[in-house]
Amino acid sequence: KASIVGVLIWLVPLVIFPIIFEKSTSEQLAASLWSTIALGIGVKTIWGFERVGEGANWQNLFTPASAEESTSLGIVLLILLFDTILYLCIAIYIETVSPGEFGVRHPWNFLCKKSYWRPQPHRELDDVRAIQRTKSGFVESEPKDLKVGVQIRSLTKIFGSTTAVHELSLNIYENQITVLLGHNGAGKTTTISMLTGMISPTSGTAVIGGYDIRRDMKLIRRRMGICPQNNILYDGMTVYEHLYFYSRMRGASRKETKAELKKFLKDMDLIDKKDSRPSSLSGGMKRKLSVCIALCGNSNIVMLDEPTSGMDPSARRKLWDLLLKNRSGKTILLTTHFMDEADVLGDRIAIMAEGELKCCGSSFFLKKKYGSGYILTIDKGPRCDVPKITSLLKSFVPDIEMTSNSDSEVTYTLPENRVSSFEAMLKQLESQSSSIGVQSYGISLSTMEDVFM
Repeated sequence: KASIVGVLIWLVPLVIFPIIFEKSTSEQLAASLWSTIALGIGVKTIWGFERVGEGANWQNLFTPASAEESTSLGIVLLILLFDTILYLCIAIYIETVSPGEFGVRHPWNFLCKKSYWRPQPHRELDDVRAIQRTKSGFVESEPKDLKVGVQIRSLTKIFGSTTAVHELSLNIYENQITVLLGHNGAGKTTTISMLTGMISPTSGTAVIGGYDIRRDMKLIRRRMGICPQNNILYDGMTVYEHLYFYSRMRGASRKETKAELKKFLKDMDLIDKKDSRPSSLSGGMKRKLSVCIALCGNSNIVMLDEPTSGMDPSARRKLWDLLLKNRSGKTILLTTHFMDEADVLGDRIAIMAEGELKCCGSSFFLKKKYGSGYILTIDKGPRCDVPKITSLLKSFVPDIEMTSNSDSEVTYTLPENRVSSFEAMLKQLESQSSSIGVQSYGISLSTMEDVFM
């Protein structure tokens, strides 16, 4: 369609040129807002100078080619310059009100609104606790001593007949890592895409650093670092140049940038690759670089969409250490489907399913709320007597359950409501450990896998 329209834009003036040339000067100038007509008038003027053997030059730039004509080549060039500026403004306006698949849509009259020219920061939204209470009883109470970095309220995105995210309300706090946990298709990436301005929400909004994502995305992006699910790297730049470019672009000084880059390259084992192009890096190294790009500079809002995908276990743990070390002064939102990753990194964990928030809180809170209780793991000694161990434990906790019994260890599930009996039970287990073959034991809460299932 665009190709056809483009051809018509160039061909139609050929038909109406004879009519335009017979019009008055003012009418010709008005028609010259169509750049191809202005181009035609300019070519006709040049031809007029060539016909008399003078040729177009700087001396006759603002002189008509003949007495019959009143438009000079200089006027035509000024009109073409004006057309360029006019078309650029129109393109920016259309891109703003109709960004297509990616981008945040503004209302058609956004230029008339004071909020566009003078955005007001520090906008407070409704209390999230009242909203969450109506959705689920499995939301931990909000911390009162922490500052909110991102406020999400009733955020919804609908694609055709599919609701990808439905009425999501959540607070994300500064100096913390908040984890969005869920299966593929739960709405995690769609949420990140709305918060970063890649797509517009169908309804609802979010306030990041005091600015609304529906109208202040340019201001938000000045402070935001993003690691998308797919690496966005440029093969014309080295690893070091990527980090230097993004850090300087976000306002960091040369001194700050060099010190920060040295630290990131060392922490992520990229020193040997600092002069390499992205095409020569493995998938895991590309993810490392993408995460470092999101963290570098003065970005205090960081969005990480499945940052450890494609990494080996060792690299994942190095990245965890990097995030935990750099969360101070930043508001970090991370999506993942790895349970251990959520458990290690998440100060608060929000579990999504089918586009909705199912529960939210610390790892400890979720394990207590959704888990099956406590897990007692006993390492077997040389003469381990499992029936005696079970009998001993049941004398203190009658409803204890054995969940596994292998050659090296035996595992029991302890109900949370029996926690008052644990101390006496463990003391007795310790005193009889040699006689019943207990080498060592440990007790822990249910895992995040239990919570998620």
